[in-house]
Amino acid sequence: MKISIIIPVFNAVNTIRRAIASVDTKQNYEIICINDGSTDDSKIELEKLQNEYKHVIIINQENQGAAASRNVGLANMTGDVFMFLDADDQFLPGKMDQMIQYYEKNEHLDIVIGQIGRGLNGDWKVIPTHEDIHREAIVSLAEAPEILQSIGPGGKLFKAKFNTLRFDEDVVFCEEHTFVTRAYLMSRDIQLVPFIVYG
Repeated sequence: MKISIIIPVFNAVNTIRRAIASVDTKQNYEIICINDGSTDDSKIELEKLQNEYKHVIIINQENQGAAASRNVGLANMTGDVFMFLDADDQFLPGKMDQMIQYYEKNEHLDIVIGQIGRGLNGDWKVIPTHEDIHREAIVSLAEAPEILQSIGPGGKLFKAKFNTLRFDEDVVFCEEHTFVTRAYLMSRDIQLVPFIVYG
């Protein structure tokens, strides 16, 4: 099993180290960082991180936005599954492999949806919009349309077949919605997990 982690990077010199350090898995993996024309020292920081973490791949491009950056990551990934991580977010310890355990139990599973949290006073809380899907269940979009409340790419594990989908580069705000909706529509089984994986 190989996991591809796709990170769009724009002016993230102060957070990208934490993001990369949060990749916590015993699986084989690659971290594809798309430096999207950063004007700070993100490129320098990425090069330092590449020297420290053998799994880091850097792709530099002119500024094109998060959607285009994620699309470049999708086109270059080699994993059996993939996940997205924003440069100012993080995976919670041990949660990536817990998601993989669910994935490996069911050959028909296409997506694992973990809970997204926000840190409050040193404690992690599920974001309010996810309360309706804060449970352990295997669903489809038809059976559980409430999964559309989890419409961002973070906190999800996707089967590699979805790397043929693309983010809408013409949309500046909420550009991820069409990608995730199409993936839900294409899925047979979607696993909801009841714990926070990403924040």
